[in-house]
Formats: sequence, structure tokens, C-alpha cells
Amino acid sequence: MSKNLFIFFILIPCLFLTGCWSYREVDSLYIIAGIAIDKDPNADRYDITAEFVDAKAASGGGSQVEQGLQSVLLETKGVSIFDAVRKMIKISAKRPYLAHATTIVVGEEAAREGIVPFLDLIAANEEPRLDVDVYVSRGKPAGEILRTKSFSTEIRSFELSMIINENKQLVRIPRLKVYEIINQLAIPKFNIVLPVVTSFFNKGESTNILSGGAVFKTDRLVGFLEQDDIIPYLFIKDEIQSDILNVETREGDINSTITLETLNNSTKIKPVYSTEGIGFDIKTKTDVFLTESDTTTDFISPMGRRKLKELAEKHLEKRIENHIKKTKEKFEFDIFGFGNIIRQRNPKLWKDIEKDWDTVFMDVNFNVKCDIRIKNARHVLTPIKVVD
Repeated sequence: MSKNLFIFFILIPCLFLTGCWSYREVDSLYIIAGIAIDKDPNADRYDITAEFVDAKAASGGGSQVEQGLQSVLLETKGVSIFDAVRKMIKISAKRPYLAHATTIVVGEEAAREGIVPFLDLIAANEEPRLDVDVYVSRGKPAGEILRTKSFSTEIRSFELSMIINENKQLVRIPRLKVYEIINQLAIPKFNIVLPVVTSFFNKGESTNILSGGAVFKTDRLVGFLEQDDIIPYLFIKDEIQSDILNVETREGDINSTITLETLNNSTKIKPVYSTEGIGFDIKTKTDVFLTESDTTTDFISPMGRRKLKELAEKHLEKRIENHIKKTKEKFEFDIFGFGNIIRQRNPKLWKDIEKDWDTVFMDVNFNVKCDIRIKNARHVLTPIKVVD
């Protein structure tokens, strides 16, 4: 091989190995872990609280604990969300970096005016990820959520993300990320429910707890689901995983509770058309463990488990039916996506009823049938007896 040809093969690859075009030194950035968005109705402006990750402590010596990341909060105001975020550089002297943000908390006032502005900011910007978790703050400003003491990490935004993602099988709340919200807002007559963060007192100290759901009509907050409403809602949406079902029974004059742990669930929804109108068959199949009982009645033997199966199925059926009735009366529109099922399976009918779906939905009938299968995983196969 000639010398010139050798140099040619060496130089040509170098033209394509130019590195990252958008590379920036970490020292020039201020990494944002989460953002809280509040709206001041009197001043018509956004109040933004950003939680930054301060890594200065990690640069020196000392123990691993002393080198841990610290949370730093920065508040700005602006006529738009982007305006408020850009003002942060005037205070921090470093450019806010959104690529590692995991959490967005929206205050009630901002959510009632519409969540499209911050969705548009994320969709139009190359830095933020579309898998950011979104919450609605209830009862206090969103900024207060990021000021509350954390338990598992110094970074409150990361803690919220860990709760909802790493423990998703145990946390009974609706979960939607930014890209899912954007996709679902584009579906006709499809209304979203976001997780709620609210106050909780632990040993007299205020902290936060994920509890209930925030109901939206298009992109505007219109009300809330309480925590007791979330389990039947998740059953209908086929999003239930590991959870607890408390089945009440009665022994003479004494009320007793049997606790079942759900292992997995499958919900099938089928539209039914008749001369009387539109209806839906909702069928659930759920595997459960009998985890706790404060009754001496035998619900463990084969005969006892058959009795418990019947009690549990009636309990869940009634709970789902009551939940649908309650949300109909409270919101007067479909929060479950039943209309979308018709849109997918019967486009011709949907074209005729789409405009009036909110009205049609109020007259829809539901037939709920639950199948609960009790798995035996106990050490003791008989009820515990106490002898005086």
C-alpha cells in the first residue's frame, strides 16, 4: 500500500468522528430534577419552582454520606412557563438543564386553566424527556411539594419518581407520563386522570402523599377522585396490580373484615348494542391471596373458600358499579374511555354519536361480572382459634 493511500484511509474516518454536536461541560449547567408550576390568577403569571441538583458536596473528600447530592430550590415568575425558566439563568449564572428532570407538579389553579402550555414546552424543546411523570398538587401550591422533607433521598423530585415507578405494582394511583398525556388528549372525548400529591402528617410533621386522582375535561382540571375511588377506577382501566381488597362480612352482631391481596388482574370490556341503547359488559378475572381475617369463620377450607369467593365477587361488582354511578353524577362525562372503545370497534356508530357522547354516556347501562380466584399460600390451613 502506498504512503498516500495509507494517509487517505487514516484521514477519511476522522471526518466522521467529530464528537457530540451539542456537548456542554457539566460545570456550565444547573441540572433540574423537577419543576413545580403554579398560576397566580390575580397577576396572570406563572410561579415556577425548580429543584436543582447541587453536586458540590460530592467533589471533596469525606464519607459517602457527606458527598451526597443536595436539593436547591429556585423560584421565578413569568408571563409564560418558558419565560420563568429562562429567568433562572439571571439568578444562577448557569443555564438550567432539563434533560434529567423526572417530575412535574402542577398546582390546582394552573391545572384548571389548562396543562397544554407546559406540555407544549416539553414537546417543543429537545432537552426534556417525554417520559417525565406529571402530578397535580391538591390543597397547597405545587411549589410547597418540592419544599417538603424527603424520606429516602435529598432530592424530592427523584423521590416522587421512585415511588411511582419503582413501586408501581404497590402504589394505587393512576400513572401517566408526558407522552401518554399528549397522545390521550388527541383522542376524541377521552378524558385523563392524573395522580394527586397532597398533604400528610407524619408524627406531627407535614409531608406529601400520593393519594387520589385529578380528573380533567380535555386539558383542564375539573375535580378529584378520592383515594377510595381509585381501586375501582383502576380495575375498570385494567391497571390494577398488587393491591388490597377489604371484604366485609358479618357474624351475628359483629362486623368482620377479610383482607385479600390481588396478585394480577385482567379486565375485558365489551360494548353491547340493543334497541334499548348502548351498554357495556365489564368482566374482571383476579387472582388473590387471603392475607388476613379477623373472623373465626372458616374461609380457608375448600367450602369456606367458595363462600369467600362469592362474597368477594359481589363486593367488587358492587364497588365498581357504585363507582361508575358516582362519577356519572359528579362529572357527567366519561372518565374511563368507554367512548374510545366504541370509536375503535364501531367507527360508523361513533361518527354518529361522537358529538353527543357526554349526553349518550349518561344513559349507558353497565353489566359488571367479577371472577375472583383465591390462591392458598398460608402456613396454617385452619382459622386461628382462641380458647378462654
